[in-house]
Amino acid sequence: SAVVIWGVLIWFGTKISFLKILPWLYLLIMVVPYFAATARRLHDTGRTTAFMLLFFIPVLGWICLFVELIQGSKPAAAEEFTDRV
Repeated sequence: SAVVIWGVLIWFGTKISFLKILPWLYLLIMVVPYFAATARRLHDTGRTTAFMLLFFIPVLGWICLFVELIQGSKPAAAEEFTDRV
């Protein structure tokens, strides 16, 4: 759904000059929670946040990151993360 909203904002942005900034503003607003949730999920599975670098490898990196994110949680890893915070 985020891709659809972004596409609509781009389409409207080409029609109205003021709205040209909205897609980029939306992208910036959505990137921070995405990376925060991804980092938390990787910590829950016992992996470091270095795995988030897979995001920058087109297609193959996205698939690998998706597979890492759908792995089951490890209770010990989740407790370790909450102890450090």
